[in-house]
Amino acid sequence: MGLMISGCSSNMSSNTPPVQGQIPVSMTMRDTPPAGVTVLAFEVHVTGATLQPADTSKADVSLVNGNLEIELRHLETESALLSTSGAPSGTYNSLTLTFANPEITIQNGTAAAITVGGTSCAVGAICEFQPTFNQSTVKIASAPFPLMLSSGTALSLDIDFDVDASLQSDLSVTPMVNVTPTVSHARGEMQEVDDLIGQVTAVGMNQFTLQPLAGPSLTINVDSGTQFEDFDKAGCAADNFTCVQMNQIVAVKLGVMDDDDESSTSTASLSLTAKKVELEDHFQKELEGKVASVNGTGNQFQLVVHDQAEALPGLHLGDILTVTVNSGAMFDVDQDGLTIPAGLQFQSISDMIVGQSVEVDPATVTPGTPGATVTTDHVRLHRTQVTGSVMSVTGANFTLGNLSALFTGAGTSTIQVQTSSQTSFENVAGVSSLSVNDTASVGGLLFNSTPAPVLLAEKVRKR
Repeated sequence: MGLMISGCSSNMSSNTPPVQGQIPVSMTMRDTPPAGVTVLAFEVHVTGATLQPADTSKADVSLVNGNLEIELRHLETESALLSTSGAPSGTYNSLTLTFANPEITIQNGTAAAITVGGTSCAVGAICEFQPTFNQSTVKIASAPFPLMLSSGTALSLDIDFDVDASLQSDLSVTPMVNVTPTVSHARGEMQEVDDLIGQVTAVGMNQFTLQPLAGPSLTINVDSGTQFEDFDKAGCAADNFTCVQMNQIVAVKLGVMDDDDESSTSTASLSLTAKKVELEDHFQKELEGKVASVNGTGNQFQLVVHDQAEALPGLHLGDILTVTVNSGAMFDVDQDGLTIPAGLQFQSISDMIVGQSVEVDPATVTPGTPGATVTTDHVRLHRTQVTGSVMSVTGANFTLGNLSALFTGAGTSTIQVQTSSQTSFENVAGVSSLSVNDTASVGGLLFNSTPAPVLLAEKVRKR
C-alpha cells in the first residue's frame, strides 16, 4: 500500500515493506492551492495515518511511522511520497490523519494589516506565522470508503490537502483533505514522485540507498529507462548508473511500482524505481524556493525557501531570504528534458521575475530576523507551479489568468503556457480539451518575456 500527499513538501517518507500476506499500500500527498491571501509556503508535519477496519475487533493499521515534515505549497502539480507499507486484506471504513506544527509564509494582499499570535503583517508585506490548529486530527469516513483490499492487489492513496479550505479567515488551520484511491490488479507504475532529494548512502546492483534530509532511508531501483543528469559536471562523462557514488546529493524522480504479476498467487509488493537521477553536488548546499521580489539594480532578490538539500544552521522551510548575486555568478536552467525555444533565456538577474522557482548555491549565509541574508555564485531556474483560470486556447498553447496576488502585485496578469509532446496532462486529455474558465495548475519553466511571461509546461493538471 502506498500513501502520497500533494502540496509543497520536503519529501520525507516512511518505507516499510509489507509483511507476508499483507496488501501493499502507498500514500502520497498533494496541494489544492489557496485563494485570497497568497500563501507562499505552508509547512505541516504528518505525525500519523491509520486505517480503521470495518471489523472493530481488529486493530487499526498504521501507515506512517515518525514525524514527516511536508511543505505543501510547491505540490500543485506534484506529489510527495509519505509511505510504502502494508495492510491485511479486508474492508476498511475510514482513514485517520494527524497533523502538527503548521507554519505559513504569506503575502498580505488585503487592505489591512493581519495579526496572528501577536505578530503583525503589514499590507503588501511577506510574513511568516505559526498558526494554530482548530483540530489536528481528521477522519475520512465518507467516499472513497469503505475500501476493500484483497489478495493480489495493491492500493495507493493520494491525499489532497486543500490549503484554501483549511486556512480560516483568522489564519488558523482546520485541515481539509480529499482521498483518491487507486487499486492495482497488475504490475506497473501506481504513482509518480518528483524531486526526492537526499544523500546516497549505499550503491548495489541496479539499486542504491537514499537518505532524505529527514526520515528513514529508501531503496531505489534503476533500470534501462532511468535517466541520469549532470554527473558529467562532476567529471563522470558516462552520465549513467556507474556515476552514482556514496555520499553524493541527488534529486530523484521515481515511480511507485506494483511488482505483482496478475497471474501469480504470490503476495503483491511495491518498489521504488528511479525515472531520473540528477546530481545535485554542483550545488554544494542547495536551497530551492520561489522568487518573491527582484531588485535588479541591487543584484538582489527575495526567496521563500521550499526545500534544501542539507540542513543549514538557522534556515528553515518557509524562511524569507535576501539573496545577493555575486559578480560573475552562473545562471543556468534545469531543463528536465524540456526543449527551450529560441528567444527564451535565463542568463542574468534581468531574466528573473517574481513567481519563478530557483535553486541557489549559497556562498555565505548570515542568519537574521526575520530572515537570513545569502550570497550566491550560482542560480538555476527550476520548475515553477502556477494555478489560474484558462483565458483562451490557441493551438497547443493557452493563456492562464486570474493569477495569485504574488504575480498580479508584480505586474503579471497573464502567463502564456506553451505545451508540447513533452507535456503530461492530468484530469484532461490535452490542450484541446481545456475550456475557457477551467481552473488549471501548470508546472514547468517560467521565463521572463514580453508581452507576458512564458511557461514551458511539463505538466498540466485540470482542477
